[in-house]
Amino acid sequence: MRKLYKNELNGTELLKASEGIKSFNQCYRTNISQLTEGTDWHTWKSETRKWLKIVRRVIKVKDKACKEATIKRRIEERNKMITKDQRKMINNILDKKYSKIDLDRIRIIADTQEEILLNSKDEVQVEAINTFSSLFRVRNHKFENLPEQWKDIYKPQADIDLRIYDHLNDVLTEQEWNEMLNTINDKSALGISNISYKLIKKAGVKVNELFRQYTGLCYYLQDIPIKWKISQLYLIPKTYDWDYNLARMRPILLIECLRKCAVKIITKRLGNILNRYAVLKGPNYAGLPGESTSIPLTIINGILKDACEENKTLWIVSQDMVKTFNSVRIILL
Repeated sequence: MRKLYKNELNGTELLKASEGIKSFNQCYRTNISQLTEGTDWHTWKSETRKWLKIVRRVIKVKDKACKEATIKRRIEERNKMITKDQRKMINNILDKKYSKIDLDRIRIIADTQEEILLNSKDEVQVEAINTFSSLFRVRNHKFENLPEQWKDIYKPQADIDLRIYDHLNDVLTEQEWNEMLNTINDKSALGISNISYKLIKKAGVKVNELFRQYTGLCYYLQDIPIKWKISQLYLIPKTYDWDYNLARMRPILLIECLRKCAVKIITKRLGNILNRYAVLKGPNYAGLPGESTSIPLTIINGILKDACEENKTLWIVSQDMVKTFNSVRIILL
């Protein structure tokens, strides 16, 4: 601009300035005159200033429109979260941060009670495999060696007619398959095959018919493909720092979505049977479809109020569900 002001452009510099003006005109649809050695500089500068004012005004208007559109889109996304994704909305409001685990080193305790930090890739892999293999190993229930006091609890109940389960493996109907598709969550994690719930839904009528028949065949043969039994282990960090300790993280298995579809239908059938014939009684209790935690919470709340009003001593025992699926030794029972 200093050279333009002093009219010092010539030769190569004048050619570069002309190319820049041409590019500017194409970008902003202006009509600024090209520079030549015979250009009237005073007239050219006056006309260029007018064009620059117009361009600045247009950019300002477009920038304002872009900001307004972004604000409007964000508001619509927030409104959708209120009705469809409350968890994401609450996480955004609370500014909840998500952390992930980079399994590049592990801290272990040796037989000598000395802490050792493994940072070799092979050592970390071996230790992780050994640790999680013990967590997800095949359970040795030893039902044949149960103490007498537990045999009565585990033996089949005489008042339950086993014929109520005769239709559990019936041919899968189209209605059951469609109802299952309507209840699955598209955002659920997928397995090794990368076939997600969303992909199953969008597969079309003919492909879903093949899925339904294949699932029905699994029911009939009472078996599933070997690849359905292969799962992917995924590590989720807890609320506190895991400090390179494998015991301070939550491992989950990512199961194939088609396998979960087959299990969902069987689970629903079994839940309906347990509800219809009142199979679960007394201490044999589990949450069934259609039930809610509101009743037990109301009961506990009533007990708390009664203890406060009557000045009674109250003890409430809660069970830590972290190790729910771990093996429990008979001695502890």
